[in-house]
Amino acid sequence: MAESTKEYSKITIRSLLIGALFAGFFAFVTAYLENRRSLYLSATQIAVLPYILLLAMVVLINPLIRAIRFLPRFSSTETLIIFIMGSVSAGISTFGLTSQVGPVIGSMFNRHWNNDQSGWHLNVTPFVNESFFISEPGIQNAAIVHREAKLAVDEARSIYDVALRDQNAEAAVTKATATLDKLNAEGADALALGGAKERLNAAHVVRAEAATEWAELSKEHDLSSAQTIIDTWKPKIESLQAETDSLRNALRQLEQRAFDKVDVFRRGLPDGKVAMPGFFFRPGDSWDSYVQRFNRLRHGRKALSHLEKADAIFNETVTAGMTMTAEQRQQLESLADQAMTALEPINIKTEIEAAKRSVDQRWQENNAELLKTQDELLEKQNARRLAVEREFDALDRDITTLKHRAKKLKGVLKGIESTQASIRQQLTTTGGIVTVITAITAWKSSLSDAENQLEKFRAPLGAIIAKFPGLDASMSRYLVGDIPWGDVLPPFLRWAGLIFLTYLVLMAFNLLIFRQWAHNERLIYPLAELPELLAVTNEENGQRLPDLFTNPLFWVGFAISGGVLGWNLICFLELVPGLAPLDLNNQWREIVQDSVLQPLSVKSKSTVFFTMIGLSFLIPAKISFSLWFFTILYMVQVLILCWLGYGQTENSFPMEWWYTLNFRGAEGAGGMMIFAAVVFYKARKYLFCFFSPSAVSDLEADEQKELRISSFCFIFGSVGLILMLWRGMGANLFWCIFGFIVILIITIGLVRAVTEGGVLGFQAWVSPFHLIRTLWGMDKAWTAPPLFAPLFIYYSVFFLDIKTFIAPAMANCIKIRDDLKMERFRFHIAIFSCIVVAAIVAITTHLLLTYNKGGDNMNGWFYTGFPKGMFEQVGVMVKTSPIDTTKTSWFFGGGAVAMMALLYFRQMFFWLPHPIGMIMLVNPIMNAYWFSILIGWLAKVLVTRYGNKDTYRIVRGLFVGLIVGELMIILAALIGSLVTGNNVPIDLNRN
Repeated sequence: MAESTKEYSKITIRSLLIGALFAGFFAFVTAYLENRRSLYLSATQIAVLPYILLLAMVVLINPLIRAIRFLPRFSSTETLIIFIMGSVSAGISTFGLTSQVGPVIGSMFNRHWNNDQSGWHLNVTPFVNESFFISEPGIQNAAIVHREAKLAVDEARSIYDVALRDQNAEAAVTKATATLDKLNAEGADALALGGAKERLNAAHVVRAEAATEWAELSKEHDLSSAQTIIDTWKPKIESLQAETDSLRNALRQLEQRAFDKVDVFRRGLPDGKVAMPGFFFRPGDSWDSYVQRFNRLRHGRKALSHLEKADAIFNETVTAGMTMTAEQRQQLESLADQAMTALEPINIKTEIEAAKRSVDQRWQENNAELLKTQDELLEKQNARRLAVEREFDALDRDITTLKHRAKKLKGVLKGIESTQASIRQQLTTTGGIVTVITAITAWKSSLSDAENQLEKFRAPLGAIIAKFPGLDASMSRYLVGDIPWGDVLPPFLRWAGLIFLTYLVLMAFNLLIFRQWAHNERLIYPLAELPELLAVTNEENGQRLPDLFTNPLFWVGFAISGGVLGWNLICFLELVPGLAPLDLNNQWREIVQDSVLQPLSVKSKSTVFFTMIGLSFLIPAKISFSLWFFTILYMVQVLILCWLGYGQTENSFPMEWWYTLNFRGAEGAGGMMIFAAVVFYKARKYLFCFFSPSAVSDLEADEQKELRISSFCFIFGSVGLILMLWRGMGANLFWCIFGFIVILIITIGLVRAVTEGGVLGFQAWVSPFHLIRTLWGMDKAWTAPPLFAPLFIYYSVFFLDIKTFIAPAMANCIKIRDDLKMERFRFHIAIFSCIVVAAIVAITTHLLLTYNKGGDNMNGWFYTGFPKGMFEQVGVMVKTSPIDTTKTSWFFGGGAVAMMALLYFRQMFFWLPHPIGMIMLVNPIMNAYWFSILIGWLAKVLVTRYGNKDTYRIVRGLFVGLIVGELMIILAALIGSLVTGNNVPIDLNRN
């Protein structure tokens, strides 16, 4: 065994704590802005907030620490471990996890989606374990029993209908024969006889079809004669229908209870309940209202303790069957007085009402000013339409001023309305306090009659005590709010098991393939190189800033992207009236319309994406060439197919992310299968080194240990995940294994695309369900959708809309660790802690926001479009058993053969394109990336051909500057969006 000779960079405790703190903070901010402002801060593999923090630490915080000399400056290792913790956990609060799993848990029993028309009770509920959702225990079993009864009555009715058709067909032949015989006997003319013969022939055809159908059905079900069925089965069908109706009613009762729970999730808590814990500083809170809430807790609990003592005395008297003594009555009256005295300091309804009048007055004044401003604005706009040209500038300035004034007033009104909502809540609470004091007074007065009517006075005291949580006099309400945790925690804990196993497998897999990719194949990892360029300094020489910041071309690149996007920012914020933003999407529609390139008019575009241009320069030219080349090759295929008459535009070849492939996705999927198989084979000795330690015996001891532990986690984590999908969610074991293998293949392809190609984001429009439909169809007994419906839900949550897929982020962080030689154990502690902190904060934030205003008021895509679409697709699959009718499997096979040819012949012909571009055919977002990649490739080719290593290092600063400039403008756009209330469409999200 080789001994370890490396000296590892120290990961300090302070860096771990700061990293965990920012991971939680970023998770909260991302979740909040996504659902309250529809702002997406993490929609690619470059998470904006961690990069802004990285830049701030390098450019601002470290120089400040150096200047004040109070604390030791952050080392490169510390800076990057903080960045790693924010980066790897950035997607958890959005596309990567929480925005998928949270809405799904609360959507299966949405009464507006799950109804008789949608048929989910027949096509979804019977095949999905209800314990993974807000539901009612036993609802799946009830749905299964009802479905079986429904199928039984439908089958009986179908048999009866076939028997009836057989007898009717036979009667029709008899009738047609009799009609023909009668016409022959009467000597009818030839026309009449011909018509009768045609009718008889048609009756014989129908009779033959009906007889064949009946014979097959009779043989299948061992039935008696058709006439017997007709004579005896009506009561049987009626009995089965009655049983089915009874089972449906029982299912409806369970569904109703589940619907009621989900209603709270979708609409928010009812009046008198609060989602936000009392110790939170809530929207609309002032310092006074926050302190008053704490006082209500303190004084309310004190009053409650007195009443609970009274209740204990009173109950002891009743339990013992004794008459209340004068001493006991006096003690109860004293406790009632003490309770009212304790409540008196928080009986401030009059003050709250006065505050409400003041706030209402402010609202009326500002609203009147807004209406006046809007009238003036309308008047100026009307004048502008009728003005002459020389008056335009003055009117435009006035209009802009009025617009800004109106926007500012709307913001003021919004803030006042938030305060009004808080005051209304306080009024409700203080009104409750008055009610409770009045009730205590009445209860105390009634004690004089307690000797003779003890039972009569137990309920009023209990009712008074029950009101205290609504007065904020509840520790549970103050600490965790009024969310029905009993409804939401059980399904979240079940999903937590899947989350843990999934992330464990992904992290272990990344660790196992890292040595093969980074050391044996020497992949670039451009998204790991980028933060290193921005953060790493020569600490031994006392270097203050990374070399990048002293490179003039860095600032040129910064100025280019910052200038272009800054112009757009000014336009979107309307800081200067009359300016139009630059269109960086460059749609082809108008250019190719009515030309030979017409088929490309729908989706094709040449998007200028500065960050993608910068990343493309960091990767080898052969990689970037492959990425744009295969996109162009796809366009050529579209043109050829359309010219040959197989379609009119790209839309003639439908493809979506649920289970439908077209030729593009099939080629990419076939290629990905082969590519992943080769990757898996090359890394086999690392993947299974737990069983064969000698395979890694040439490595250092600590790396051997890490690899063997990772191999154990990968193998047994995979087994655990498959078992949980099978025994926990209820999917078929074979399809769980098949689905896991396909998911692993997709993971290999996507991680490779990031680590080798620097691809920013993706949606993998290939899945186990695409392959099932394309290769075999879902219409067979062994490919029936009910077998893998739970797997479909798991896949949709973790691997469908995966713009912030965590696996590539893990890979990049492992590369940074390797480059900076960070100590292994604390690195894993950092990764584990940031994921746990981000997941807890993000899930808690989603729940608080959801139960505060309701899921219907959360992000429209995540809380409506995605979960509704997912369950609808499960229902459609089960009901229709879709198959591929376009022979897409040939393209799948062609993609596999092409990938094998590329992998083999590239060993001899190096000019052949790299296969990574073919893999990315499954990623539709490449339509928005390819042109920027082409620009980066052209620059890289020119620099490598006409320059040397020093030239590349200097010019590289230009392209990194493009990335940093865009990030800074995105930060400015975020601030502008928050200040103005209008979302500025400048971010890294592309579609």
